Amino acid sequence: MPIDQAFPQNMREQGEEVFVHRDGHFYPVAFTASPIREGGRTVGTIIEARDISDERRERAERERLIRDPAAANEEMARANRELLERAEAVERMRRTAEEAHAALNAFHDAAPLPAAPVDRDLRYRSINSALPAFYGLEREQVLGKTLHEVVPAHAERVERHFRQVLETGEPIHNLEAVIPGLATGGERAVLLNYFPVRGADGQVSGVGFIGMDVTDLHRAERERREQATTVETLHRVGQALASELGLERIVQVVTDAATELTGAQFGAFFYNVLSEREESYTLYTISGVPREEFSRFPMPRMTELFGPPFTARGWCAATTSPWTRATARTPRTRECRRGTSRCAATWPSR
Repeated sequence: MPIDQAFPQNMREQGEEVFVHRDGHFYPVAFTASPIREGGRTVGTIIEARDISDERRERAERERLIRDPAAANEEMARANRELLERAEAVERMRRTAEEAHAALNAFHDAAPLPAAPVDRDLRYRSINSALPAFYGLEREQVLGKTLHEVVPAHAERVERHFRQVLETGEPIHNLEAVIPGLATGGERAVLLNYFPVRGADGQVSGVGFIGMDVTDLHRAERERREQATTVETLHRVGQALASELGLERIVQVVTDAATELTGAQFGAFFYNVLSEREESYTLYTISGVPREEFSRFPMPRMTELFGPPFTARGWCAATTSPWTRATARTPRTRECRRGTSRCAATWPSR
């Protein structure tokens, strides 16, 4: 056998043989037997073998098709059909993927909440329409830009949350923050959610976030609390008016209530006392500060600021307390409205 001749003949041999598998069946192999030489003499043989069962079957099938042209044509037609079916399946998968991608982009862009992922450099790689609209910017002013380029005044304050998600791979849910609302002016209260965006290898490749503007909700909650406080205070005043008989106690309750409802640091109630030379006003009740502390302030006079309430022409709200040691001038008024209050005044906290 050729495979046995490599050693005695001291030469390389190639050919085909039949081997016996460990389970007992026979199978053809192609082999190469090469002698191992040492010091000019052959000391062994290297044999390489590979199973050629599939090759023999394919060769037999080709020979059969050559002998039978009709069978060859049928086999070619079958192969073409299979190829066409695979191509159609691939095309369907491509269209499905494109439609799914387009639907996802449409959903993302139509979402009413600002949402976008950023990469590890904190650069906006994909944004929806709500994000640039919230900042009051155009799409090209946000897409592809970093946080510092879009919101330079607030980037450092929110950047640490993005960095935390990048480093830990853990999301941050329902974080309340105040961010610039450039489209509406001022600042907006928002509820933010940060979550890791992972690549095919499972590593965090960026951070996605979704923001919900809760400014109106906060305002409504604040107004609800204020209304509840007003109702409670008015109920307490009503009970006092119904149970108290002393004028001084009744006026004190009303002064306390007015000070509380207006959110003033302190409040006072005055009544008119006429003198021969001019009008003056004497403290009657005070709320929010000890009487001895308030007694150090000069008494209010008929100025431009106090004219409306003391003459029953309306009421006024001042931006600061009208009495300070630094100035005796009348402070600027923020608003004056028609009303029926005659001798009541409160001062908002600074």
